[in-house]
Amino acid sequence: AWIRNTARHGREPWRFVLKAFAWGAVFSVIIAIIFSLVLIVTLGQIRSLNEFLARRFSDPNLSLIILGAVIVAPIVEEAAKGLGVRAGRPELQGLRDGLVYGAAAGLGFSATENLFYGINVLLAPDGGATASLAIIAIRSFSSSFLHASASAVVGYGLAKSWLTRRTWAFVPYYLIAVIMHASFNLLTVLGQVYATQYGEIGEAV
Repeated sequence: AWIRNTARHGREPWRFVLKAFAWGAVFSVIIAIIFSLVLIVTLGQIRSLNEFLARRFSDPNLSLIILGAVIVAPIVEEAAKGLGVRAGRPELQGLRDGLVYGAAAGLGFSATENLFYGINVLLAPDGGATASLAIIAIRSFSSSFLHASASAVVGYGLAKSWLTRRTWAFVPYYLIAVIMHASFNLLTVLGQVYATQYGEIGEAV
């Protein structure tokens, strides 16, 4: 609602904003899961990439986390969320409209992702309701802003592509969103990287 209401005039119709949100929450998540698995398996066949990661991270699980979080997730998820922007295409009149629909799709995706994380913590042996609510609250003020802002950039690029009828005009914006997402994910896994090398002190720092 806040993002939609930032426009002083010609605010986007609620039905299209909510449609973009729902698209991001359901279909973008399904698409991202399927293509993430495909891309991880594909990249796992590239020997040079695996050797590069193995030289830098002694823990194979950590290498897989780096591959999935920093490389695969940004590429796949930003593309999947971008498809949700199409829900607002009939009402698209300016470049800023793309920001609104992109952010809506990103927030929908984030809502489902946060729910998954919350359920995972809730069912974990050392988790529980309190821990589940805490992780959802923390992610709502961290990853949700990331998903909304990165998808808004993609939405802006798609709006530019559609309004100018230049098919590939969105590509630079998509790449910016991927870099934003990858940088955020890298920061989130650095604690695990340093924990492997230096223990709890490294993770805390």
